[in-house]
Amino acid sequence: MNIKDIESFIRDEGMLKEGDIVVAGISGGADSVCLLHVLNSLKDVIGYDIHAVHVNHMIRGAEADRDEEFVKKLCEKLGIEISAFHIDIPGIAKKTGMSCEEAGRKERYDAFARIAQDYVKNTGRRVRIAVAHNKDDMVETVIFNMARGTSLKGLAGIRPVRENIIRPLLFAGRDEIESYLEELGESYCTDSTNLEDDYTRNRIRHVIIPALKDINQGAVDHIYSAARDTEDVYAGIEKKAAEYLASFSTQSIQDDIVTAVSFPIIPFELLSDAEQSEAVLAAMEKLAGKRKDITRKHIDMVLDITRGSSGRSVHLPYDISARRTGDTLILEVRGCEDNQGIEGTFKKEVFELRGETHFTKNKYTEIVDYDKIKGVLRVRKPETGDSIVINDKGGRKKLSKLFTDLKVDRVMRESWPVVVDDRDVIWVPGLRLSEAYKLDKSSTKAIRLEYILEGGNPDE
Repeated sequence: MNIKDIESFIRDEGMLKEGDIVVAGISGGADSVCLLHVLNSLKDVIGYDIHAVHVNHMIRGAEADRDEEFVKKLCEKLGIEISAFHIDIPGIAKKTGMSCEEAGRKERYDAFARIAQDYVKNTGRRVRIAVAHNKDDMVETVIFNMARGTSLKGLAGIRPVRENIIRPLLFAGRDEIESYLEELGESYCTDSTNLEDDYTRNRIRHVIIPALKDINQGAVDHIYSAARDTEDVYAGIEKKAAEYLASFSTQSIQDDIVTAVSFPIIPFELLSDAEQSEAVLAAMEKLAGKRKDITRKHIDMVLDITRGSSGRSVHLPYDISARRTGDTLILEVRGCEDNQGIEGTFKKEVFELRGETHFTKNKYTEIVDYDKIKGVLRVRKPETGDSIVINDKGGRKKLSKLFTDLKVDRVMRESWPVVVDDRDVIWVPGLRLSEAYKLDKSSTKAIRLEYILEGGNPDE
């Protein structure tokens, strides 16, 4: 790898042009240090300006502070402006239910986007966000996607250019990058967590890829080439699916947010299997705002509905449900619908369970098993005959008896909120959670429900 190879890759992929501003994410690791040197070497050749961004995740203590100081000194040496952010990733991860890895990625890209948006607003120039993914990252992503189930898009791995994000080093292997830095006499930081096998991606990096290289030393190059070929094939499929949705789909929009996408099944059946999968995936992305955690399994669940009889439905990630009504497929966001007459506010948050123990001491907040919910969550007043499951054997108690036992004022009973789904009572805030909806050892996804009454919750 040399500077001419990198310049050719940048130009061939249409990454940068004269007059651009490049916001470069720099962690201090070998890849990002190489990226900064490369961008600095080519800035006068292509004609752009650079602004570096470093995010201290506040995870690794002194080691993270060392990385930040290293990046600041490197930028000072190269004469590049830098913005450094301190973001409490463990705190955000705990609050949102995300892993530290997920929260870190989101916050990094949010930081890059803030700087980029400021430049667009203040200068009117085109801004590109440069990140340091390389060939090995691409291959790790393909293997990860294959292992958890994916469409052709996942097999294509990481794109060199996605919207305003560019990856100038994507064609280069990690060994090539480290050799390039060695020739420059440039040092870099090593993140100790990258040497551990705790994270899935690190297990792929340190266990699976070495095993593949034992089979064929060129395994990484071959998988990378196959992924780039798949990207070309996928582009045609993506185009056809987008044309179908543009021509036949109908969207429901509320407060500028897409809440439902529907389309007729008869023309849908004329698409190839791959085009059908992409159309479903694109429709789900419109509802969720992202594709992460939508796997081959979920797409197949929706496709099964299109090939079956009317009336079938399935629950999907991100509060999405899919159902067939006649010859129409409807994908919609399952809400928590507040019926008229209920005071207060309900909040909900869906998150993946990753082996942690989740509990709450606040009786107006509960965490329930998301996959046990059937249909749409609703909040309503108590109705005659309402009952709730009170033990693991399915025993029930009438809500009228529950109110009496807990000495709830008779006037308050009439408007006390009850959270239900299409099947049963889930929760009576402040009083009782149904045993049928509690987390158990098989739970993989949860939803946090919170009831907030204006002026404060009773007895809290």
